[in-house]
Amino acid sequence: MRNTMMKMLLGVGAVLLLAAPLATGFVAEQRERLMKTKACEGCDLSGLVTSHAMLNGAKLAGANLRGAQLRFAALTGADLTGADLTGADLSNAFARPATFRKANLTGARLVDARLANSDLTEANLTEADLSGATLYGADFRGADLSRARLVGALLSSEGQGVGDVIVAARFEGARLDGATWVDGNVCKAGSVGQCLR
Repeated sequence: MRNTMMKMLLGVGAVLLLAAPLATGFVAEQRERLMKTKACEGCDLSGLVTSHAMLNGAKLAGANLRGAQLRFAALTGADLTGADLTGADLSNAFARPATFRKANLTGARLVDARLANSDLTEANLTEADLSGATLYGADFRGADLSRARLVGALLSSEGQGVGDVIVAARFEGARLDGATWVDGNVCKAGSVGQCLR
């Protein structure tokens, strides 16, 4: 019985060891494709680690970027519609503007990210950290920002030296239950479209 169990464990281990390089090679191939063509719609780029990546105009709709490390990435004009960015780190990313429509950004770090005029309609930003982010002109209509952190985020272009017209972030229909607002106050349950205190 003991020998049979040992053989089974060795067999499973061998299969896992053989499969690992194939999976790693597949992800590496898709990463290289993204860097060369800036197009990788529906790709599996989970766990991608890159800093200061130049991904302006990238086509990443439906891509799996779970846990990706994209700090300081240039994403202006990028299309991340429906992408899975759960737990991704986009701190200090420059995505002004970019499309994150219906993207899953649950638990994502967007600290000090520049997302002015970006489309985040119907995105899931539950427990996302947007502290210090530039969000004026961003569209959060229908998004879920439950328990998100927005401390110190810029929601309006007023006083930012970007022209005479004041542009504010849009939150119509956005869920803000338990979100920590720009001033550090926590939004009450039932906060939709505005932070109730």
